Amino acid sequence: MDEDIRRQRIASGGGVTALLIFMLERGYVDGVVVAKRVRGLVAELVIARRRDEVSRAAGNKWSVLPYTTRLREALQDESLRKIALVGLPCQAQFL
Repeated sequence: MDEDIRRQRIASGGGVTALLIFMLERGYVDGVVVAKRVRGLVAELVIARRRDEVSRAAGNKWSVLPYTTRLREALQDESLRKIALVGLPCQAQFL
């Protein structure tokens, strides 16, 4: 329903993006570990704490990323107590 998200034409309509933004804005989570495209097939993991950071990371990324390293950094950050993770099924199964 969010026109800003719909205008981005993200993946399958922005459902995950909308849910993550909702959780951040309502305080269900303090941050979200997401992959952000740098260029081409190159991506990096970031911890999104605001709506615009989630929006910039939206969409599918099929890259090899140091997922657990960035997750460890997120868990060690004292300001993050509630974290959402976005990943591929293989990453979720590993975690």
